Amino acid sequence: MFYNLFCGFYHYGATKLKNYFSSYTQDESVIDKCFLLTEHVVFFTGGLLTFYDQKWLWDITQMWVSDLTYSIYIYYYLYIVRYLVQIKMLKVCQKDYNTMMSHHFMTIMLLGLSFKQYHRIGTIIALTHDLTDIPLLIAKLLHHYNLKNEYKCIDNIIYCYFF
Repeated sequence: MFYNLFCGFYHYGATKLKNYFSSYTQDESVIDKCFLLTEHVVFFTGGLLTFYDQKWLWDITQMWVSDLTYSIYIYYYLYIVRYLVQIKMLKVCQKDYNTMMSHHFMTIMLLGLSFKQYHRIGTIIALTHDLTDIPLLIAKLLHHYNLKNEYKCIDNIIYCYFF
């Protein structure tokens, strides 16, 4: 039920955005950026809600204790699957294809290596990575919006994000 509702809402929003940006085409589509933004927000919020009550998330001295819980196992599994899906979504025609492909492979490799002993540190790094990518993707979406409309105030916001 919830999945069907989410897919319907996503399809409706994606169609509206696609129609709005239909006159502007580039290698990286706006729909992909919206999907990535949604993905980062969902993974950060879900991870924060899952691990919010864990003391090791807030106390640096408890990060090094190796106590693998079921929630960390599921979070790692979903995170690795997420990066495999992102590899599948990459298009060869993108100008940063090789950089993004190596980034995704290295992330999967580091997640795999940190799973056995350093999974708490890996979880904190994954949460931080998702949090820092949210403003970057918002800036990219604003940049695409501004290419079509050219508002000075949006241009200033974009420069603040990328500075």
